[in-house]
Order: sequence, then C-alpha cells, then structure tokens
Amino acid sequence: MKKLALSVLISIFCITARGQLSDRYGLRIGGGYSSIHLVYNNGLPLELSGWKQNKAGLSIYLYTDNDLYPFLSIRSEIGYIQKGFSDDIVFVTTNPEQINTDNKTVTLHDLSTDIEFRIKPFDWKLRPYLTVGWRLDYMFAYKDYVIDLAGQKLSLFKSLIDEFNKITVSGLLGMGFEFRELVCLDFEYNPGISRIIKRSGLSGRDRYFGFSAGINVSSFIKKK
Repeated sequence: MKKLALSVLISIFCITARGQLSDRYGLRIGGGYSSIHLVYNNGLPLELSGWKQNKAGLSIYLYTDNDLYPFLSIRSEIGYIQKGFSDDIVFVTTNPEQINTDNKTVTLHDLSTDIEFRIKPFDWKLRPYLTVGWRLDYMFAYKDYVIDLAGQKLSLFKSLIDEFNKITVSGLLGMGFEFRELVCLDFEYNPGISRIIKRSGLSGRDRYFGFSAGINVSSFIKKK
C-alpha cells in the first residue's frame, strides 16, 4: 500500500510536469507551522477536541512552471514537508518525578505534490501573484511524543499516527512575489480537505501555514 501511494504521488507530478520543463523549473525551500484538529465523539470530555499546538517544520520542493496566458501559469511540485503538532500533557501519578518527557512534539515526514495556478495581474519587475490549487501528502515516517516512565519509553500517539499513512488532500491558497523570473517568495495556507484520520468516535484534519523562497534554476542556466 505504501509503495502504491508513493507511486501515485510521483505519477501525478510527472503527468502534470510533462511538457512544462521548457518554461521554468527550480527549487523552493522554506518552513512553516502545522497542527491537527481532532474531534472526539466517543463520550470523552469536549475540551479534548480542538486544535493541537502548532509545530514548526521544514519544506523542500522541486517545481516546474508553465505559462498558460501572460497573466496565468500552472505550477507542479514534488518534495518533502514536515508536519505535526505539539502538546502539553499533564501526567498525574503517585510519583511524578519518575516521568521524563523526551520529545513533546509529533513530527510527520511527508512526501508531497502540489498543483497550483498562479494569477499574475501585473507585469512588473517585482511581480505579485495569487496562488490557488491543491496538495496531496503521504506520510512515510514519523517521530512520536515520547515519555520515559520509570525507565520505560512510551510513544503516546502511535496508535493514532499509524492511521495517517495514506494519501490526504488539502487546499492551497497563497500569495507571493517574483523578481524578474529569477527568485520568488511565497506565503501559503494549506487547509485539510480530506480527513487525516477517520474512525469510530474520532476524526481529524490538519492545516499548514508556510513561507518559502524559490530560485528559478532554468533562468540562471539560460543566462550562462
């Protein structure tokens, strides 16, 4: 199943990128904040539902960009993105000093592919644009929230995270600036569309706020 999911993501990128390399291609690196919204419907207290704390993470993408019209282009990307969440959990035991927290965050390592339209209403040297599209993610590894209880390592969210390893779909909204088709800056909001988890009594979606800087490698090659 994992190999199939990875193949689907790579195939989507290759299909959308085919024939677009003649315009622009490059590299985009950045970071952002992500979280997950969980809703419990199994009789647990309502305050347990809601957004977890944000977690910072890295993103790296390769992209191709093709002009459809002077004011519109389509970009396809494939890369690596870190998502996850943080949580401050209070442990109540008869001997609390025996509890040590090794890691208070959950880090999800995702293979990601984007398809987005870039709307460029002004032909300036520093050209602003709006982006709209969608993103597909597949979690291939993770690092759990771990505590040390009297010498025993416990992973708190393993049973939950093990259900994340599937393709999820999210929206992609943002804005950015491009300078002479050489470099660009992007701000993005990535709300979950499909549920990252759905089972009896529990469902959840994720979100991501990101910032990145990109370099148009093809432009530098042409100048040389």
